[in-house]
Amino acid sequence: RQPALHVVADTIPDLDPSDSGSRWLRFTLPVGAIRFRVPTELEFTAQIDSVAVPVVGNEVELPHPGGIGAKAALEFVGRDGRRGGALLERGIEVDVEEVDGALVDWSELGLESMGGVVAYRTPIKNLPVTSGDLVLLDLGRVRGSVEVWIDDELVGEMAWSPYTIDISEVLARHPSHGDLRVLVRNTIAGYMTAVSPSPGIFAGQTSAGLFGPVTISVRRTLALSAPTVRPGR
Repeated sequence: RQPALHVVADTIPDLDPSDSGSRWLRFTLPVGAIRFRVPTELEFTAQIDSVAVPVVGNEVELPHPGGIGAKAALEFVGRDGRRGGALLERGIEVDVEEVDGALVDWSELGLESMGGVVAYRTPIKNLPVTSGDLVLLDLGRVRGSVEVWIDDELVGEMAWSPYTIDISEVLARHPSHGDLRVLVRNTIAGYMTAVSPSPGIFAGQTSAGLFGPVTISVRRTLALSAPTVRPGR
């Protein structure tokens, strides 16, 4: 009886597994990033905007929250020919905090491949509003669906333009007004373009964000005094 033939080659990450040179991963950090964790068993060093930062237990702490366009670069000690995504065991996890930002496309905020939600917040205090006024919030241009909140109260939701909503009644219940929060959700077009490009995703579908201009208008009804009536001319 003939022994079974070994017809399937051993799987290795690279054709040259003896190659153990440096391997680099570079990416744009999400705006507001304060730290990130790199799931790997390989040794690596880190740079933020070309400045070396310490690595502690596979975690990288930023010296200050990342601004728009902050770049991270990781240099790995290669092993078994690993490169690219094979350097990681899963995706890099990033912690972020609230920062001052701009009303720009998510791709400029390091979020071009994200399918999810971004919250925008601004105080709306001391508005010149009186009882009976019609107060309209206009978000301008938006790519995505929207929730509008004032403090902890949901004002409403919008999924297409015009992104204008009446906030009069909610403001009346919040005399000191407080914080306006706008939650924008995009589609998975940006994520799919990053992980599995498809001809079914067309130009413009990956754009996402709140672009503004964001304005609040107050419309007031004025009562006129009774007119004087005079016959003839």
